[in-house]
Amino acid sequence: METKQLYYYSTLGQCLRDTVDGMVASQIISSKLANIVMNKFENVAAKALEESVTATMSFTASGNIIYRNCDGFWTFFLPEVQFKMPGAEAVDGRNVKIVAYDIKGNKPSASKARSRKRK
Repeated sequence: METKQLYYYSTLGQCLRDTVDGMVASQIISSKLANIVMNKFENVAAKALEESVTATMSFTASGNIIYRNCDGFWTFFLPEVQFKMPGAEAVDGRNVKIVAYDIKGNKPSASKARSRKRK
């Protein structure tokens, strides 16, 4: 499962990385083992969220909404947004950044890209 370090930069990921870096600096573990630990964290975090999270949320945004897609990562900048969850009170937010990864990989493959260039 390739996760492209989605959770590496989360608060939990940063704490784990700081701890692992400290262990490498103290020569408790090797840098190779540190990389294995961080990769395992990515895979376990992705699997846990995929299997455990069942909540849904919707949001409505207004203002000068900016979005972009780079290598399957969608980034949305929402100046004014309202989040809604079923059975809960709506929450307003300002200057919210949402990053989402296209896990389905709807990008054209290299062979398809080449065939398009030939036409």
